[in-house]
Amino acid sequence: MQENNHEALREALLHVERLREKERVAREQMETLITGLQILNESSSVAEMYHEILGSLQKVIPFDCAAILVRSAGGTLSTAVCTDERLRFSNIVSPGVLERALKGRGSAITDLTKVSDWPARDAGISSGELRSAVVTPLPGLAEPMVVVCASVERARFKKSELKLLQTFSPLATQAVQRAGEMEELNILVNKLDYYAHFDMLTGLPNRTLFDVRLADINSADGNFSVLFVDLDNFKMVNDSFGHSAGDILLSEVGFRLSSVLGASDTVARMGGDEFAVILRDQHSVEEVYAVCEKILQRINEPVFLAKSRIEPGASIGITLCSGRTETVQCIMQNADIALYEAKALGRARYCLFNLEMKARLDRRSDIESCLKVALNEEEFRLVYQPIYSGDSLQCHKLEALIRWGAEDAIRYRPDEFIPVAEVTGEIRAIGLWVLSEAISEWQHWLLDDQARCIAVNVSDVQLRDPDLAGQFHTIVSDFGISASQIELELSERIVASNIDQVVSANLNNLKAQGFQFAYDDFGTGQSSFMHLQKLPGSTLKIDQSFVNSMIESDEAGKLVAGMIDFAQRLGLTVVAEGVETAVQLEQLRAFGCDYLQGYFLARPVPASAIRVLLRAESNDVSADVKEQRYGQ
Repeated sequence: MQENNHEALREALLHVERLREKERVAREQMETLITGLQILNESSSVAEMYHEILGSLQKVIPFDCAAILVRSAGGTLSTAVCTDERLRFSNIVSPGVLERALKGRGSAITDLTKVSDWPARDAGISSGELRSAVVTPLPGLAEPMVVVCASVERARFKKSELKLLQTFSPLATQAVQRAGEMEELNILVNKLDYYAHFDMLTGLPNRTLFDVRLADINSADGNFSVLFVDLDNFKMVNDSFGHSAGDILLSEVGFRLSSVLGASDTVARMGGDEFAVILRDQHSVEEVYAVCEKILQRINEPVFLAKSRIEPGASIGITLCSGRTETVQCIMQNADIALYEAKALGRARYCLFNLEMKARLDRRSDIESCLKVALNEEEFRLVYQPIYSGDSLQCHKLEALIRWGAEDAIRYRPDEFIPVAEVTGEIRAIGLWVLSEAISEWQHWLLDDQARCIAVNVSDVQLRDPDLAGQFHTIVSDFGISASQIELELSERIVASNIDQVVSANLNNLKAQGFQFAYDDFGTGQSSFMHLQKLPGSTLKIDQSFVNSMIESDEAGKLVAGMIDFAQRLGLTVVAEGVETAVQLEQLRAFGCDYLQGYFLARPVPASAIRVLLRAESNDVSADVKEQRYGQ
């Protein structure tokens, strides 16, 4: 009896030990799976996750090969990942036992040779020496999946392995879902990164990526060049053919730029119609110029938009760089300054940056800044230059000219600040002030025995203001004078350009009010007498350049004489500008020029000096006195 008790106790202790061992193994298996899950959670793609799942299972389930199969939308099963080709299947139409596993019924198969619907036979793929398998689904996924672990031994897998696999599968499902979410997130992040660094229209690097690459190149030793390329008259393409056509042109230009440059170079679209280039392999100015020539030639090739042939043009600003000598911001500013210079010189060209360009631009920036307050601070003043009769040499009218700063402290020249004021739009307010101030001062000089008028310059920008005619009418009405006593001097650019509706309406309204018109600097641009016939006006002013050249050759003199004669035949009176010598005065009078203006006759002077000049001239009743005064 006692021996039986001892035997029973021994069996009980062994059973407890076996339970403890099973518990230990189970615990180790779970710890291994948990460790595997931690690794799984670090996976950033679904494909990587599949491999990690099989790797984790291999540490706790003794299989010879394993696979994860995915069911497609068409209902067929295919291997997504496997550790052995014996479990690689493609488009299994009748999954059989695997289909049952997908429905949630996992199983441990002790002898594969006795399973008639094992897919290897249906698919015609040999399962090799595989004899047993354990199969379970990964539940809850958008694409149904099944995990297969197989062995070359019969009855290799026990119910404990199946239970372990079934316990692991929901956790693996969560990991797969997370990996899918991470994969989608990574795709989104990559897309956002692409959008942040590349231009969507051309596919070229954008300003952000260009800045990064330029900073990297600039941080190293070595020479390189930066080009800013800007399309000429791109706005005309958008206005004429639409923004879709403009986008096509920009894409084509981006492609053409890329085709010209080398593999180590960078071309980027900076925005709008501006591109930037970093040249790495060109080490001399001549080599850079050669690249610029190729760029301009390539861009200039015709493009067909909306059944129209367009020949694009571009301007290029160049700056030569040596690594770490200048900041990225300074490099880009220098290229931009050179581009501005190329535009100012007439476009369709390239310019190399130099310090003189920067000085001019800095001065222009100063002008632009000071213009904002100059009018309110009463920094402008007017001077007046007489225009004389060619016959009597008496003053016929006065031209009002604007000056910035006191007479002994000129701040900026008119040829400096007026173009800036036209760009900023300040010229509109300045122009109104000039007309009002000129009339106010002129009313104090007018002598009863002299029928004179006053001339003021009107900018193209003013003429494009739809309120101009009304504003001028208000000014002359407030002063109580006739508009016929005011002559508006228009730039030759107006004569040569296509007159839009606003300009045409202003000219017609001003003419109806009685204003006179003169066309200034005639002959310096692309205007012609044909253009003059289409515009209201009574006076033509021949530019000083023609007056200066007429005594240098007979041909030049004949040209001036012909211009005077032709203009007079059109019913226009002619003023010769820039008369600076007695010889010029004599020759112009011989040509029958109606009016003369220039330093030889009188310099521009302030209002106080004009009063003295006019009174002195009112006493010179004889033309002989005039002849003696000017040395004739």
